[in-house]
Amino acid sequence: DGSRSASKVEIISQRSIIASLGNFYFKGVKYRVTGYDVILYSKRNGSRPYKVNGSSTASLRTAIKQLRSGDNVIITNVRVKGPNGTSTIGGVPLTIR
Repeated sequence: DGSRSASKVEIISQRSIIASLGNFYFKGVKYRVTGYDVILYSKRNGSRPYKVNGSSTASLRTAIKQLRSGDNVIITNVRVKGPNGTSTIGGVPLTIR
């Protein structure tokens, strides 16, 4: 399903979201995250959507701290600005382990 697992501490310790192109052919091409959407899904409380401007994760830390093992952090609609303007790229689903 493409989901990755991470500890709650690993997720909370990330200060920002970055856009990485992995082994992209053109080295040095940078993309700056200008915003993203997040759905925090808790088995106890259901889902809560968040819309974040910028790349910081600070506004989500308190809510993520309340999640438990098996809950999900789904990052979607990552908005980036690069050499060719602004675009939206996919995200990543994370399961708290």
